[in-house]
Amino acid sequence: MYHQEYQKVFTELISKGVYKAEELFDYNSSKIAILFDRFFYFCHINLENHCQQYDIQPARFIFYNNLDVNAAALSNMGYNLIEVNSGLILKMYSYFYDNNKAFQKDEYLKVNYSPLFPLDAPPDFIMYQVTPQFTYYHELAHLIQFAPLIKKTFKENYRSMDGSFDIMDHLLEFDADLHAAQLLYFHIEQYWKKLSESKRTADSLSKYIALYAASIFVYFTLLEDRAMPLYFEAESHPHPLIRITYILDIIVGVAQENFKETQLDAKLILREAFNIVSLTNQANAEPNSVEMYAARYQTSNHEITDYVNKLIAESDKHPFLVKNRPEK
Repeated sequence: MYHQEYQKVFTELISKGVYKAEELFDYNSSKIAILFDRFFYFCHINLENHCQQYDIQPARFIFYNNLDVNAAALSNMGYNLIEVNSGLILKMYSYFYDNNKAFQKDEYLKVNYSPLFPLDAPPDFIMYQVTPQFTYYHELAHLIQFAPLIKKTFKENYRSMDGSFDIMDHLLEFDADLHAAQLLYFHIEQYWKKLSESKRTADSLSKYIALYAASIFVYFTLLEDRAMPLYFEAESHPHPLIRITYILDIIVGVAQENFKETQLDAKLILREAFNIVSLTNQANAEPNSVEMYAARYQTSNHEITDYVNKLIAESDKHPFLVKNRPEK
């Protein structure tokens, strides 16, 4: 439906020398071309709307021809760019939807989640959809942070810093995560508000948030590509457990701000998110990917809270971060 528009961007970036043709992904022949198409159009229009607002023009969204689960924000040849690897869409769709049998096989998930979602957007499809949505908003924040001059390339996979550490790396990722989490909440609300009035309860909203959080948690563990002991001042990104903790806090905070009468418990929602991941692993005959993280969260809750508070305090000092930008 929107492939012609994508081809215009594709051709423009090649003709200007920003990319070689083989570096970009043309989704037209993909078996899930319609999903690439819809996601491109959403990002394309959203990015156009933000160009003037944040002085990031000219900005373009493109699919990069790489099967790794990754994305990037960067500047090249005068363009501010958001790249999402084709592998992110293909592998997240395969993992969460095409090959995920949890919501058909597990009785708890079937009973507690399937009735809350429409037939054309079941919970396993929503889990897929969360990851590119979150990624786009996260990368958009990176473009905004250093507009109009993007000073570095931000990639989303975890990179060892070889013993060096700069807290600014964590602050930039923290800020981008907060931006993505705040905007992601409104996708949650959009689905939740479609429920019948009798089903729009604190419990159903908690389940929606838990499902989104479970998706993001799995996404982070796939990005790191290895099991990591809990760390604080190390690596290019905060530890996935720290990230999922503050992301949940911000989603719950935005939900409570919009529905002041709704009482939500972030810790209970996090436990439910872990439960969704564990049951999904079990139903799909996979190793349990949360055992180490869940145990670590129980024993290190205070240290995690202290580090999140440090990120909040330090991030308040930098006006170029998105969280500190005045509303336009």
